[in-house]
Amino acid sequence: MIQNAIRKGFRNGNKDFSEIRPRLNKTQLQIAQLLSIILKTIQSLKQGWTNIPVHIERQVFFLCGF
Repeated sequence: MIQNAIRKGFRNGNKDFSEIRPRLNKTQLQIAQLLSIILKTIQSLKQGWTNIPVHIERQVFFLCGF
């Protein structure tokens, strides 16, 4: 699934974004700190309320080692 997220980008499936946290073995708060965004943003991204900005997407790819 992570590989599919990379191919299509996270914007088409925020469900894929929620798979990143277990892969990194971090809490939502820790992911927010790593990405320099607030916790509420992480929660809204996970729920699909907000589209994932390109700069966040790039940071997530970097953190995952892709």
